[in-house]
Amino acid sequence: MEAVSIWTRTSRSGRVASVVVLFLALGLLALVGWIAFGSEERAAPGEKPATTARKAPSSPGREPSLTEPAARSAAQAAPPTPVEPGDLALESHRGTTIAAPDFQGTGGLRGHVSVSGGAAFPSHWTLVLSPSRVLPGREFAREQSFEFSQGETDFRLSDLPLGGYDVTLQAPGLQSLPHPVLLEPANRSPFVNLQLYAAGELHGRLLNAEGDPQPEIDVHLTAQPEGQTRSLQSDRIGRFRFTGVLDGSYTLVVGDPVNPLTEPRRLNFRAPSMNLPDITLPALSALRLRVLDTAGNGIPHAQVRGAGSLGGSVDGRTNIDGWLTIPYLPPGRYRLQVEHPSVGEGRVAVDVQAERTAESSVVLR
Repeated sequence: MEAVSIWTRTSRSGRVASVVVLFLALGLLALVGWIAFGSEERAAPGEKPATTARKAPSSPGREPSLTEPAARSAAQAAPPTPVEPGDLALESHRGTTIAAPDFQGTGGLRGHVSVSGGAAFPSHWTLVLSPSRVLPGREFAREQSFEFSQGETDFRLSDLPLGGYDVTLQAPGLQSLPHPVLLEPANRSPFVNLQLYAAGELHGRLLNAEGDPQPEIDVHLTAQPEGQTRSLQSDRIGRFRFTGVLDGSYTLVVGDPVNPLTEPRRLNFRAPSMNLPDITLPALSALRLRVLDTAGNGIPHAQVRGAGSLGGSVDGRTNIDGWLTIPYLPPGRYRLQVEHPSVGEGRVAVDVQAERTAESSVVLR
């Protein structure tokens, strides 16, 4: 009886264990099935649940596609393409704006300067930094210049705002081409080699209407677009020569800049030299004017200014006898304003004929 009782208890325990194992197996299978079939309907963490899209009728040989509204929604939901911090600001084909480079902070510039063509190295020269015409970051660049007066051939600059620069050198009788330099976070202190070379000469000759050399005529050379002007007079054989001319665009004016004797000429100069064709002037005349007081006495040091109807100008002071002679004037009608600080003022109009000397007088009141 005792043996039968022990067997009965053992059988019951086995059955209970079998039932527990069975329930565990069924639960595991249910969990696996739920994971396999339910994950297709669940959205990934951080995303909105996907909307079921209706499929358009498919034709043989083609995969079914999303309808147009659903396709637009899917395209809008696509995450933007990641952008590296150093990429330039551009518009991608998707319409996504790429971030501009970071030009915050400062950098430096190191370099070496040499002179080509056998010219002596200058004891004094200037390095000029200006916003670049082509490089990115030019809006962050700041124009500034640095003077060197001990004949230095090497330089080191610091505390420069990051950005795109054009680097040029200035020295008496020498010039340089613009050198583009980009100061950016990945290149804060670049090294550059800069070169100076000799400036050039611009020369020409003035002839009168008969083809003879014309001396003592003002010639003006104006740089464009800076507007710096250099002036000189033709010599006794009609020659003029500008030295130390830098490469660039210029305007050449003969006579008064406001009323020139000839049409202004636009030039594109390149070193080492440029020889202009002879410039022939129109037939010129002269004007003699005497300035008097009410008693008929000549007034010295009276200021005379005016211009001709066909070009030419008058600007000078009377001599001790009250006379002023202006040579090399084109013909025309000249309206003159005359004044003296202690005597008074007056006006006069004088007709100047070709190849003649016109004389006139004016009384100051």
